[in-house]
Order: sequence, then structure tokens, then C-alpha cells
Amino acid sequence: MNNRSGFAFTAVAAQEVDSGFDCEGTILSIPSPPTAGEKLGRYCLRQKFSIDAREVNDGPNQGFKYVFSVVPSLNNVSTGYFYLISPDLKNTNSEFYKAQCGNYNSQTNTGFTSGANLLANAIRHEAGSTQSHYNNYVMAQNDPSNNLGVVAEKETGSPLKGLQQFTNDVRDILNARVSAIKAATDVEPCGTSVINYDANCMFQGHVNYADAQGRYQSCQ
Repeated sequence: MNNRSGFAFTAVAAQEVDSGFDCEGTILSIPSPPTAGEKLGRYCLRQKFSIDAREVNDGPNQGFKYVFSVVPSLNNVSTGYFYLISPDLKNTNSEFYKAQCGNYNSQTNTGFTSGANLLANAIRHEAGSTQSHYNNYVMAQNDPSNNLGVVAEKETGSPLKGLQQFTNDVRDILNARVSAIKAATDVEPCGTSVINYDANCMFQGHVNYADAQGRYQSCQ
């Protein structure tokens, strides 16, 4: 069979969600106010697919199995990339945002990042076009060796194999690609889960978290 066009899956757009969003049983949430050691951004990749496998009924290929179609959804649930940013970080009037002094000194490695830089870097880390989990996802799913539509289109089954077995085999192959895409997406941008780096992986200052009594270090 010749390769057929129109099977490649397209990367979905990143979609920002509110705290408490349920993504495949994983609840995206961030403490308020943020605490040291907790992430200021989170993401979830939900990958779905369904295949329509069929059998050739006549001609020289009679009995062979093939994938008639494959779509990025299952039971009315579609593939999605979702991300959450700390509400306190997004709120420019919050104590946490205001506590980010913007007085970082790269020579002495002292001082804090600014609220604006921290917010921009959090969004970039989760959903930006470079050095982000989202970009990792796009690059991985656009790879023809991973792209579920491209991979499914190439699969065929012999007349000796039942249609259900062929369907199951294709599903297993695609699930392996789902795992590969997820693993690639999980790789930390700039090699760290810490988000106070810019798109060039340059450190932009420490984060000013409140202590156990809820007090922030002063900006001096």
C-alpha cells in the first residue's frame, strides 16, 4: 500500500486552566500563598486516540488489515495540553507578587527576581514556544516516529491475523508512542524544575517565599 496523506496529528494548543482542574484524575493545584519547594506552575498532557481498523474484502490484498482512520479523541474526550500558573503569582496585587523585589545581583548571586520576570518565566516554562514542557510536547509529537496518526497509517496486518487482534496490536503500538511523547514532555526545560530562568536559561534571581510566620524578606 502507498502511504496516505491526512493522517498526521497536529499538536494541540496549550490551554490555561484554573486551580482544581481535573486532568485524567490528576488535580492541578498550587498552594496559596506559594511555599518553598512547591511549583509555581503545573501542566498535564492528556493524550487520546481511537482507531478504525478494517479488512480488505476483495482484490489481490483481500484479507489484509489496515487502519482506515485514526483521530485524537476517545469517547468524546480529546487530546489536550493544560497548564496552571499560581494565582498569587498572576495577581500583581498579592503579597507574594509584591515580595519579588527585582533586586537580583548576578555578580554576588544575591537578591530576588521580579514579579514580572517570575510570571513570564513560569508561563514560558509550562507553555512557551521555547524551553518549555509544551515545546517538548510539540517537538515529540511532531516527530514522525512518534506521531500517532503517521504511525497508525503505516500499520497493516496479514490475512492470518484477526481484525480484533490487529486492532489491539495497533493500539499497543500507539500506546508506546503515547508514553514516548509523555516522557519527552516531562523533560525539564533548562534542565531544572526551578522556573526562575529565562528562555536562554539564564538565572534571573531567587524567589522570595514567606517564612513559617507568613513574613517575606524585605526589599532593600
